[in-house]
Amino acid sequence: MRAIVFDQTLQFRSDVVLRSPGSDEVIVDVIQAGICETDLQLCKGYMGFAGTLGHEFVGIALVHRRD
Repeated sequence: MRAIVFDQTLQFRSDVVLRSPGSDEVIVDVIQAGICETDLQLCKGYMGFAGTLGHEFVGIALVHRRD
């Protein structure tokens, strides 16, 4: 999947591996995503964050049946 990742540097990556959802989770097919002020502060060192940015998004929840 594509993602904006912060790990000491800000990077656009198109090779991020999507993990399998847990039993109480769904995959969201993101249509649009935004970067907000909190994301910018995380890049400046707030909370010692490293990982995928962008928690404001619009998407379609994909429901997977577990047999």
